[in-house]
Amino acid sequence: MAISRPPQSLLFLCSILLSSYWLALSSGEEVVGYGYSIESVSVNLPGKWLSANLSLIKNSTVYGADIPRLNLFAR
Repeated sequence: MAISRPPQSLLFLCSILLSSYWLALSSGEEVVGYGYSIESVSVNLPGKWLSANLSLIKNSTVYGADIPRLNLFAR
């Protein structure tokens, strides 16, 4: 089984997002959000869907209360 590598455009986008995150941290401004961590993932190849359970990394009060747990479903 061959391991596929992520496309270069995805790597570029991730590097831009990480750069902006570190700039916001170094400037002393409150971060808009810290994101979510992946708790579990389910993949159904015949049905062509993916499901993931996400949990909040850290609360941020910039735009109000955060949702502590999310269920992501993609088809």
